[in-house]
Amino acid sequence: MTYFKDVLDNQKNSVRLARMKNNKHFVDDNQTFPFTVADMSFKAMPEIKEAINEYLEENTLCYTFPRDSYYDVLSNFMKEVHNLEVDRKEVLTFTGVLPMIDTIIKSNTNEKDGIVIFTPVYPPFYSTVKNANRTLVECPLNNEDGFYTIDFELFDSLTQDENVKMVLFCSPHNPVSRVWTKEELEKLVEISRKNNLLIISDEIHADITLYDNTHTPLATLAPEITYTCTSPSKTFNLASSNCANLIVKNPKLYGRIVDYNTKQPHNWVNALGLVATETVYSNYKQWMVELKELLEKNYEYIKERLGHKVTITPLEGTYLLWVDLNPYIKENIEERLHQHNIYVNNGEMFGDNGKGFIRINIACPLEYLEVLCDRLLKVIED
Repeated sequence: MTYFKDVLDNQKNSVRLARMKNNKHFVDDNQTFPFTVADMSFKAMPEIKEAINEYLEENTLCYTFPRDSYYDVLSNFMKEVHNLEVDRKEVLTFTGVLPMIDTIIKSNTNEKDGIVIFTPVYPPFYSTVKNANRTLVECPLNNEDGFYTIDFELFDSLTQDENVKMVLFCSPHNPVSRVWTKEELEKLVEISRKNNLLIISDEIHADITLYDNTHTPLATLAPEITYTCTSPSKTFNLASSNCANLIVKNPKLYGRIVDYNTKQPHNWVNALGLVATETVYSNYKQWMVELKELLEKNYEYIKERLGHKVTITPLEGTYLLWVDLNPYIKENIEERLHQHNIYVNNGEMFGDNGKGFIRINIACPLEYLEVLCDRLLKVIED
């Protein structure tokens, strides 16, 4: 079976397509495509449709809990793919990773407490911390010719403040696509333990590691201080299924989430999302092989077309490419690209140190990227 041959060109329910078409500069030339929101352009795994039809034949769409088989499949997937042992008593289901992060922050910290983020980073990290009335503590990543690393000396200095209680960590990192090495993660854990920090590890992109890079779950290194946030949404294009899994090894930390949730409105996970998640985790192998092949091919193509003109951050994981346009465009980057019918993410969304950068979603057919490269080269040459 080949999973990535069918593309839904119209994508009538696509948020990113609707946003692009609503832009004042948009020109519908049948060649323009949005490379923004992190979801894919390909049809869902056909096994999902079969599983949902079977489920609907035998069940109603009532409020529900995960079936026993759900936990078995999740545990098997995490063990086979990430070498992480997961017991069902360590899993809590959520409607998404962001509600999960919000719950972890509010159940483990007090207002005004400091939470460290490594920037540039996924924009909702900023808003989730601010909306919880916690204090953002930014630790900018080092950028050496497009390769990003953690400034551990700065991280240690920032977290010696007793008001800093937590780290909100992205692994692999969005937008700079780093798959952190085991040695880097061990250093992060060492400093976190020394300074009495809890870690929220957003591992939503963990399954998408490219070339020889290997994802190390933080829970394998520091289970006593780590909340691990996972979801099939990125790997299997299930963003609207509203199903995510929080893995908590420490019973005390697990209990804080349970206690907090009992005082909140119900967090009922989508019944069909549970079915879809169980299905993809049962049928993941060929999908993941083909996805990685597609992403590596797309990345190599963009490097060949643009690499001699711009600095492209090495794509170690995720399907999100981080590109430096600073030598050519320093101001109003989004507006100027829209004038050329180019729709990518403005790097400033990810923090002040993202200015002059763009993020490109490359989980799409190669022919879409051909048009994008043609247009970006024209912008650069002009």
